[in-house]
Amino acid sequence: MSKSKEMFIEQREEDSQTLGDFLDDTYQVAEYHSQQNSEVLNEIFEAWGEIFGARRVKSKSSEDENF
Repeated sequence: MSKSKEMFIEQREEDSQTLGDFLDDTYQVAEYHSQQNSEVLNEIFEAWGEIFGARRVKSKSSEDENF
C-alpha cells in the first residue's frame, strides 16, 4: 500500500472516531435537554393540578349545594 493511501485510511479512521464522538456528545446533550424539559413540564402540570384541581373541587361542591 502506498504512503498516501495509508495516510488517507488513517485520516478516515480519525474522522470516523471524531464524528462518532460528536454524535455521541450531541445525543447526550439532546437527552439531557429532553429530561430537563420533561421535569419542567411535570412541574407545570402539577402546579396546574393544584390550581385548577382546587377550584374544580370548590366549584363542584358549590354546584352540589345549589342543586
